[in-house]
Amino acid sequence: MDITFVSDFSCPFCYIGFTQLQEALKQRPNVKASIGSLPFQLDGAAPEKGEPFAQFAARRFGEDANSAYEQVSNMGRAHGLQFRFDQVLNWPNTLKAHQLMSACPTEARADLYQALFKAYFTDGEDIGDQATLFKLAESAGLELEKTLFEDEDLAAQTQRLLQSTQAIGVTGVPVFIFEEEHSVAGVQGVNGLLSIIDTIPE
Repeated sequence: MDITFVSDFSCPFCYIGFTQLQEALKQRPNVKASIGSLPFQLDGAAPEKGEPFAQFAARRFGEDANSAYEQVSNMGRAHGLQFRFDQVLNWPNTLKAHQLMSACPTEARADLYQALFKAYFTDGEDIGDQATLFKLAESAGLELEKTLFEDEDLAAQTQRLLQSTQAIGVTGVPVFIFEEEHSVAGVQGVNGLLSIIDTIPE
């Protein structure tokens, strides 16, 4: 089964949604799933080096920031995820992280997703930083050329993928696309994803 996951790495609901997808697939061991990736940027206009997270949070949520992040933390906790928004210092431009995912072989994507999400939301690492991205790629078992982010073809490919995401009408993430036909947006829960998986003929 082909499953395309549309996400951004600075999106906490994408972390939760991806974890739920993995949990759902573990409950259907007979389903041979191939997880593809389409990029989406919550803030494509973010500076290349990002901006202070506190500044972003104040602009985005105002006085409701702590309440919003507590709700997300509670949702994640139900799936064993630890959100440490107090550790997050930078709101990143995620373009380079998407370039990294574009260069990632299909079989390694799940590990790279987990590495990127955990690094940002639990460890507070700057996933807009090239050195950090190389380190995370290595932790996912990838061996990459040090000139990866200078590759104009890879940059152009990532831009085309971002345009493809816009072309199919994605305005928020996560989005799950099953067999290139059946799509659903937002956090669905494990049972919600299972209900979709079970209705798609193999």
